[in-house]
Amino acid sequence: MPLTLVLGKLSSEATKGLLNEGLAAREEYFRGLAEPRGMKVHGYYFAEGGEWDVVVLVETDDDAPASSVAATFTVQATGMYTSYRALRLYAPAAVDAALADAVALRAPGT
Repeated sequence: MPLTLVLGKLSSEATKGLLNEGLAAREEYFRGLAEPRGMKVHGYYFAEGGEWDVVVLVETDDDAPASSVAATFTVQATGMYTSYRALRLYAPAAVDAALADAVALRAPGT
Protein backbone atom coordinates (compact mmCIF):
# COMPACT_ATOMS: atom_id res chain seq x y z
CA MET A 1 0.00 0.00 0.00
CA PRO A 2 1.32 3.47 -0.87
CA LEU A 3 3.06 5.51 1.82
CA THR A 4 2.87 9.29 1.80
CA LEU A 5 4.89 11.75 3.85
CA VAL A 6 2.83 14.88 4.51
CA LEU A 7 4.60 18.10 5.55
CA GLY A 8 2.82 21.26 6.63
CA LYS A 9 3.80 24.75 7.78
CA LEU A 10 0.96 26.08 9.94
CA SER A 11 -0.52 29.53 9.41
CA SER A 12 -0.52 31.82 12.45
CA GLU A 13 -4.30 31.38 12.77
CA ALA A 14 -3.95 27.60 12.71
CA THR A 15 -1.18 27.76 15.31
CA LYS A 16 -3.43 29.77 17.62
CA GLY A 17 -6.23 27.28 17.14
CA LEU A 18 -3.86 24.38 17.74
CA LEU A 19 -2.70 25.91 21.02
CA ASN A 20 -6.33 26.27 22.12
CA GLU A 21 -7.36 22.80 20.93
CA GLY A 22 -4.24 20.92 22.04
CA LEU A 23 -1.73 19.01 19.95
CA ALA A 24 -2.85 15.53 21.03
CA ALA A 25 -6.46 16.48 20.27
CA ARG A 26 -5.43 17.49 16.75
CA GLU A 27 -3.74 14.15 16.18
CA GLU A 28 -6.88 12.38 17.40
CA TYR A 29 -9.00 14.53 15.06
CA PHE A 30 -6.77 13.67 12.08
CA ARG A 31 -6.79 9.96 12.87
CA GLY A 32 -10.59 10.12 13.19
CA LEU A 33 -10.79 11.50 9.65
CA ALA A 34 -8.15 9.26 8.07
CA GLU A 35 -8.72 5.81 9.54
CA PRO A 36 -12.42 5.39 8.63
CA ARG A 37 -11.40 6.21 5.04
CA GLY A 38 -8.98 3.30 4.89
CA MET A 39 -5.80 5.18 5.75
CA LYS A 40 -3.33 3.94 8.33
CA VAL A 41 -1.57 6.72 10.21
CA HIS A 42 1.95 5.51 11.02
CA GLY A 43 2.94 8.73 12.74
CA TYR A 44 1.68 12.23 13.45
CA TYR A 45 4.39 14.58 14.66
CA PHE A 46 5.16 18.21 15.36
CA ALA A 47 8.63 19.30 14.27
CA GLU A 48 10.95 21.74 15.99
CA GLY A 49 13.14 24.35 14.37
CA GLY A 50 12.66 23.55 10.73
CA GLU A 51 10.76 24.41 7.62
CA TRP A 52 7.77 22.25 8.63
CA ASP A 53 5.55 22.26 11.72
CA VAL A 54 3.53 19.09 11.08
CA VAL A 55 4.90 15.80 9.74
CA VAL A 56 2.56 12.87 9.07
CA LEU A 57 3.32 9.43 7.67
CA VAL A 58 0.21 7.82 6.24
CA GLU A 59 -0.47 4.63 4.30
CA THR A 60 -3.39 4.50 1.91
CA ASP A 61 -5.05 1.80 -0.10
CA ASP A 62 -5.75 4.32 -2.84
CA ASP A 63 -3.26 4.45 -5.69
CA ALA A 64 -5.24 6.99 -7.75
CA PRO A 65 -3.34 10.24 -8.40
CA ALA A 66 -6.60 12.20 -8.65
CA SER A 67 -7.37 11.43 -5.00
CA SER A 68 -4.04 12.93 -3.98
CA VAL A 69 -4.76 16.08 -5.96
CA ALA A 70 -8.22 16.36 -4.40
CA ALA A 71 -6.78 15.93 -0.89
CA THR A 72 -4.17 18.62 -1.54
CA PHE A 73 -6.81 21.09 -2.78
CA THR A 74 -9.05 20.34 0.21
CA VAL A 75 -6.22 20.93 2.68
CA GLN A 76 -5.03 24.10 0.96
CA ALA A 77 -8.57 25.51 0.89
CA THR A 78 -8.71 25.53 4.70
CA GLY A 79 -5.93 28.12 4.95
CA MET A 80 -4.49 25.97 7.73
CA TYR A 81 -1.07 25.76 6.09
CA THR A 82 1.10 28.43 4.54
CA SER A 83 3.03 25.65 2.84
CA TYR A 84 2.09 22.01 2.30
CA ARG A 85 3.73 19.01 0.62
CA ALA A 86 2.62 15.43 0.16
CA LEU A 87 5.44 13.16 -0.97
CA ARG A 88 4.74 9.65 -2.23
CA LEU A 89 7.33 7.22 -0.86
CA TYR A 90 8.64 4.11 -2.62
CA ALA A 91 10.49 1.09 -1.30
CA PRO A 92 13.89 0.42 -2.92
CA ALA A 93 12.70 -2.87 -4.43
CA ALA A 94 9.76 -1.11 -6.11
CA VAL A 95 12.09 1.46 -7.66
CA ASP A 96 14.47 -1.30 -8.80
CA ALA A 97 11.55 -3.06 -10.50
CA ALA A 98 10.43 0.16 -12.20
CA LEU A 99 13.97 0.85 -13.41
CA ALA A 100 13.95 -2.44 -15.26
CA ASP A 101 11.19 -1.02 -17.49
CA ALA A 102 12.42 2.57 -17.61
CA VAL A 103 13.03 4.26 -20.92
CA ALA A 104 16.63 5.30 -21.52
CA LEU A 105 16.77 9.00 -22.30
CA ARG A 106 19.49 10.92 -24.05
CA ALA A 107 20.51 14.27 -22.59
CA PRO A 108 20.14 17.23 -24.95
CA GLY A 109 23.22 17.74 -27.12
CA THR A 110 24.63 14.23 -26.58
